Amino acid sequence: MKVNAKKPLSLFNRTKYFDPNSDRVKFDIVNPNCQSVKINKIKGYEARLYWQFKYCQENDGQIFFYTLTYSDKNIPNKYGVNCFDYEDLRLFLTGGFRKRLKRDYGTIFKYFISAELGEGKGKRGFHNNPHYHLLLFLEPDPDSNFYDKISVSEMRNLIRTFWQGFDQDVEGFHSFQEDCRFGIVKEGRFGDLVKDYRACFYCAKYVTKDVGLVRKEVDIKKLLRMRYRESLLKDYDFYLEFYRNVVYDLYNIPITPDKSKWKYNDLELFAILLPQIYEFGKMCRFGEYEIFEHEIFIHDIKQIICCNHLYKHFYSYLSDRVNQLVDFSIKEWRNRYCNKVRISHGLGDYALKFVDKTNPLIQVPSKEGFRFIKPNLYYYRKLFTKVVKPTCVMFNGCTFKYPNIRVINDLGISYKVNLVKEKIKELSDKVRSYQDLFLHDKYLFNLIKSSDVNTEVFYSYELFVKRFRFLLDNFPNVDIYERYAQFKLVYECRFYALQEKVPDIDVLEDYRRFLKPSYYYMSRSDMRLIDFVNNDDKEFVSYENHPYFLPFIGVFGVFDLLVSYFSIKKDDEFETESNRIREVQRLHNGLELKSYFAAL
Repeated sequence: MKVNAKKPLSLFNRTKYFDPNSDRVKFDIVNPNCQSVKINKIKGYEARLYWQFKYCQENDGQIFFYTLTYSDKNIPNKYGVNCFDYEDLRLFLTGGFRKRLKRDYGTIFKYFISAELGEGKGKRGFHNNPHYHLLLFLEPDPDSNFYDKISVSEMRNLIRTFWQGFDQDVEGFHSFQEDCRFGIVKEGRFGDLVKDYRACFYCAKYVTKDVGLVRKEVDIKKLLRMRYRESLLKDYDFYLEFYRNVVYDLYNIPITPDKSKWKYNDLELFAILLPQIYEFGKMCRFGEYEIFEHEIFIHDIKQIICCNHLYKHFYSYLSDRVNQLVDFSIKEWRNRYCNKVRISHGLGDYALKFVDKTNPLIQVPSKEGFRFIKPNLYYYRKLFTKVVKPTCVMFNGCTFKYPNIRVINDLGISYKVNLVKEKIKELSDKVRSYQDLFLHDKYLFNLIKSSDVNTEVFYSYELFVKRFRFLLDNFPNVDIYERYAQFKLVYECRFYALQEKVPDIDVLEDYRRFLKPSYYYMSRSDMRLIDFVNNDDKEFVSYENHPYFLPFIGVFGVFDLLVSYFSIKKDDEFETESNRIREVQRLHNGLELKSYFAAL
């Protein structure tokens, strides 16, 4: 079982308005490597695409589907890896293609673009054939005084003109490998025009299908780190920067507190650090006083680094700079070259017209008919959050504008409070079923203990059973499983103010108080959370030490282990079955492709 890759992630709270009376210090989130997370992501896009499809159908719109593939000479290749380049899609998203539709047909559109590296059915091999699946949702332009539906042939001509650079049906034969602007346009299996929502679902499955470029990222980081390191070690300006920023701070005491004037000039400090080359240095130019030639300077800085035990400072400084450059390059890689969904703002918002906000459920089709799902993250943000603009602040005569932030609204607080009752019951029932099995199976205990789900197990099997029986005997009226669920979902990683009387526990009211955005009553402070975590003399007490939870905290740790273990085991089984179905589909697709070429 690939436990390490799927263990829950614990992340520090990133809010700039941290309130120790209500906000969590850390959050446990489901690992994005879990199959369940990927499926939920796909279902979220399916819901949005279905409702945009429904909107177009009901508002005289059109939906088109195309696959955009690169020709051999145009395949984007970054760091030796076949990848994507989203700059190539700007023609459709913001360029001439959009303008032509608006000008000639009175049409605007929303888009959905998923990316696939290829499953190896062609000669390029597995994960070596980057291409895009493009859905275009056309609708009348409300600012235009006319609307003329585009025909299938006209749309195909327009797409081919912008992606291929030509339309072979109009201009005749062209070499796809030599003459294409980017690559080849291929319409959907059942034509250009989409008449069934299942075509949208087909595109949605690609949002999590390829992980090849994500895995490649590790190798790319190693390559970039090596390149930047070699480059900086040969860079005169980097050595001069290190000399100015580190050597000066360590060895040259400034005369003025603001470091506007140093005790020595460059050459004098050089003479102190490396006296054997001082006489030679006086014969050359250096900085604003006397400066060495670049090659000689780098050589002498290296001597200073070695002779004065500065190498630790130098390689720490070098490592920090390399990491900065690598982070910048990786950010560009993820945004431009990695497989990433491109989707229009507001796509699927039509669903919000039919949602009961007191009991929000989104209707989506399935093989068994229609079903109702809880709002995914996109719809949740639309329904239950709002964007607020922090107040500008004045400092030294300058105005600082903080970025907008998104906070939960009153409707969202009510929704989450009502939902937490259901979640507490669901989690307590789940742990109860695990515990009944766990208490009577020593082999299972040892199996989980030896796994890497959790590196800390608080009891041996005998001690755990003894401790658990003791709790049951001494707290006969306490539902330990429900109390665990309350702690896990509401109170974990939260604190209460140290005072004479310990506050009473009221789960729903406490949760409602915790959810109130601290933005409204706290001033912004980037260091507030860090100061709180690093402060040993705290004025707040963790809810772990509250008498309501304290006797059971050790057992709660084992419950955490059980939930993680069985959740990951279930997810592994789900992933194995999904991969098996996918392999069967890939086999049939390959056989179908071979039959097609054999018939030509």
